[in-house]
Amino acid sequence: MRKIIVLLSVVISSAVSAQDIYFLNPQQSLVNLNPSFAGSNGFIRNQTNLRTGQFGQVDEQYYMSIGNSFDMFFKRINGGVAVNYLHDDVNSGLLKNDVFNITYAQYFYLKEKQIKIIPSVQLGGFVRHLNRSKITFEDMRSQFDRNAFVRSWDYEPVPRKSNLDFSTGLLVQYKKLFIGASLFHFTQPDMGLWGVSKLPFRFNAHASYSIITKRDLLFNFSAMCAKQGYAEYAQIMAKVLLFKHAIVGLGCENRRGYMGNIGYRTNYYSINLTATYKKNGLGPPFSSELGFSYTLRNKDQRKQLTCMENW
Repeated sequence: MRKIIVLLSVVISSAVSAQDIYFLNPQQSLVNLNPSFAGSNGFIRNQTNLRTGQFGQVDEQYYMSIGNSFDMFFKRINGGVAVNYLHDDVNSGLLKNDVFNITYAQYFYLKEKQIKIIPSVQLGGFVRHLNRSKITFEDMRSQFDRNAFVRSWDYEPVPRKSNLDFSTGLLVQYKKLFIGASLFHFTQPDMGLWGVSKLPFRFNAHASYSIITKRDLLFNFSAMCAKQGYAEYAQIMAKVLLFKHAIVGLGCENRRGYMGNIGYRTNYYSINLTATYKKNGLGPPFSSELGFSYTLRNKDQRKQLTCMENW
């Protein structure tokens, strides 16, 4: 019975105050953080993320999300294009979301290209799936009588909902400093499974700064905050790149959340593992995320150690 109540609370909260799919390591999912990061590495990049979360016991894992984004910079038009796909799954198919986006970011330069101003627009769509057969009261029925009457839905939720979506972003880069903001779902499309329910705006603000002290040593400090409906999220993190390859990071979240990050980087790819423990708040107290990024730049750029946002 306890498990059924948990499942119902997850589905109802998703329908009433939906939250977007997000990842623990924003620098490993840049386009998902801000569409204006499309093309920020200078040529071709692909970023993939897998995140899982658990409630309580190990056998009660209920949440998984997958994201993949591909972006490319076109020098002739000074613009970046990105396509990304996001998927999450609650309790092995109880509630699934699929999100598709295409993004265009235009690059403007000031002071001999020391300052970049990058507005962006994003067109997307989403599909929500609810497996109503997984919402049953069999646990309660078996405790009393196998033939006990179980009341059906007074108003059944729809099994599928899809709609179009629009978002926008703005990014300013000055040397090794990045400051940006994005507004997702400004058209507030209907995503309700129980009647009409508008997808709340999501506002993101973020900043990061890198210090490159030597050719093989880099420090990165980042902060971000987001608000969507009644949900609020904030994060600060510090990372260091050692010996050109090893990545180590520590951070914290709102609601007493703590984060750790380790990774490995080469001129062509990077792989990161991020874990978080949250002592208070909605969602799984334990989460882990695996991220993989592939980047392709010209030979001279590959030799340079640049900010993590340009990887």
